Amino acid sequence: MTLRNHSLSGGTRGDESSPRRTRFFALIALVAALGPAVAGLQDGPDLALSSIAGITSLGREGTHPDGVNGLSFSTTICNVGDTVAAWRAPMDEAHPGVALQLYRVGVDDDGVERLQQIGLSWVSHGFAAVGQSFCEACAFVPDITLLPAGCSTTSSATTLGDRFWLGPRGEWSAHAQAWTCLASYFDGTPVDCIRDENGAGLGPVDHRLVVRDDDLGLPGATYFYEANVLAADDVDVTNSIASRECTMVWTGTTWAFQTPVLRNPTTPGPAVLRWGDVQSVASPGANPALADVHGRAVLAAQVTDLGTGGPWRYEYAVFHWDLSDHIDSLELIAGSDARDFSFSDVNNDARDDWNATLQGDVLVWHAPVQQPNTEPGGGELTFGVLYNFGFTSDHPPTSGALSLDLALLGQVDDSFPADTLVPDIDLTWVNWGSGKPGAGGITPFLDGSGDLTPGSPGLLALTDGTPHRTAHFVVGFSQLGAHFKGGSLVPAPALYLAPLPLDVDGALTLPFTWPSGVPSDFAVFMQAWVSAPGISFGFSASNGLRALTP
Repeated sequence: MTLRNHSLSGGTRGDESSPRRTRFFALIALVAALGPAVAGLQDGPDLALSSIAGITSLGREGTHPDGVNGLSFSTTICNVGDTVAAWRAPMDEAHPGVALQLYRVGVDDDGVERLQQIGLSWVSHGFAAVGQSFCEACAFVPDITLLPAGCSTTSSATTLGDRFWLGPRGEWSAHAQAWTCLASYFDGTPVDCIRDENGAGLGPVDHRLVVRDDDLGLPGATYFYEANVLAADDVDVTNSIASRECTMVWTGTTWAFQTPVLRNPTTPGPAVLRWGDVQSVASPGANPALADVHGRAVLAAQVTDLGTGGPWRYEYAVFHWDLSDHIDSLELIAGSDARDFSFSDVNNDARDDWNATLQGDVLVWHAPVQQPNTEPGGGELTFGVLYNFGFTSDHPPTSGALSLDLALLGQVDDSFPADTLVPDIDLTWVNWGSGKPGAGGITPFLDGSGDLTPGSPGLLALTDGTPHRTAHFVVGFSQLGAHFKGGSLVPAPALYLAPLPLDVDGALTLPFTWPSGVPSDFAVFMQAWVSAPGISFGFSASNGLRALTP
């Protein structure tokens, strides 16, 4: 995948020329473009989230301001398709589920505004549908295991917070929107698809929409609650998720929530689309190598000028909507001056935080190899979860893309692009990092020059190699990043240059003329492996270097 930046015509954060109303209508337009119109009948059941309301606290633990709250709210779901939707209680697998999330938009201690996910629930398993007429006129339906086309059903906050019906998120296939009874939480022991677990013996907040006191009631903050409906036979999932704004106040014994009525409709689409300077919905289909991976991720970005003409703070919020795989890393060309890296997730457990590394000009966040928690909210990015990433740069923003990598085992090219704002740096020659030190701990450095236009001169320069030894150049047309001879092989090998001698300073220059006929946005990755006696496997390695045609 080639990451490229483009010129930016809009403003950065601090330019308030676009009112909130404009952003709201832009959000509606974006969601509408993702799937068929909610009002149109589709070939099959289509569970549209018509309304969410009445967020409330069903229980709490601890003493304020260090307590934890178990929240819930009501949903009204309309079947706007043309076929009945099954609503059979577990252990029958033919029923929908509802997952709840809570978000806060506010300015953190560092003075930067972020949208952060502050609460997650387990998935409430549907068990009965009451045919109602909130969407269209619905004839009386005696069978509560079905929701006919045109009918709606409402689940109260108490119902969606009832632990008898709450099961782990990880048991649902995010893209297939399906649940399997065998070996599930409800199944228990023995494993036979017969229900053994009934939710008894839990504390007042367990499995509900769990939120900490210190995340609520922050002055100046805006809060959104969000529901996502999961159903295996749903023909249009884009209308199955929606959010709404709420407020709250501490009464002295509990949190009292309100949902403003005016100018606060149930807004379709993920809540992350309501924040930031730019938003995009990304799909693995942008990478032909990921043809068998489906679903979407949502990326919102906001850039804040911390001074007058820089430096700039880049903040990203990444939401796993319905991908059929987890996300385990994020990568972008940020420039060698990128600094002050940040990461946050909903569970506040440092053991599963992602780690940021700057490799030359390339900034990468990786999920930890070990996943200490079994529930979502930390570690790999999974269904219905949002993570925050940030850094500071001396470069102003431009439109471009970052890369989201999937947790596919054995898959080399497992990334796909997401459009966003990135630092405006020259991408002709990008230092990809990942060198291996040689003698004295010095890493050979590979650099390039030239504008890569047809017929133009250019130069490759290798320095800090082993004097009077040889350099072996590996060239490819995509990134590999595989473990090799105690280092990292950056290019996916396509060409190999015969060993070339280094001079008395361990240096080498290779002038070239860029050929004609090379298409625009053509990427070439290269790396030098230098003979280095006394070093593991007998080689040091330069940084990877990517050349990109204009």
